[in-house]
Amino acid sequence: SVFSENYDRGGNFTPSNGRFTAPVTGYYLFVFHSYTRANDTSGYVYPNFYVNGTLWTKGSNTMIQHYVGHGDEDKGTCNTAHIYLTANQYVQVGHSAHGNTGSISYHGGSLGFSGHLIG
Repeated sequence: SVFSENYDRGGNFTPSNGRFTAPVTGYYLFVFHSYTRANDTSGYVYPNFYVNGTLWTKGSNTMIQHYVGHGDEDKGTCNTAHIYLTANQYVQVGHSAHGNTGSISYHGGSLGFSGHLIG
């Protein structure tokens, strides 16, 4: 599994692929806690939200987790977003890199993803 599941009222989260599927149309609040190692000395690493497999490009998804001169260090961050979804769209989390030629290591026990309908 990508994530372990602690609480899922309604069965909308699938731990094996890390997807939250919207049961109804509306605005949802999502939170992504991330703790990684950027194993490189250049480039940028961004924690991101993805809607139906496509990078979500609105709101706070431009937060940089690692940046030039801070490679090969552990970094933690929390990213939140209000995302409008129609019923049956899904949200996942992940990282994208720009200019980073090294690997990105994830500390699985320190990753977290949560979401709920806000209206």
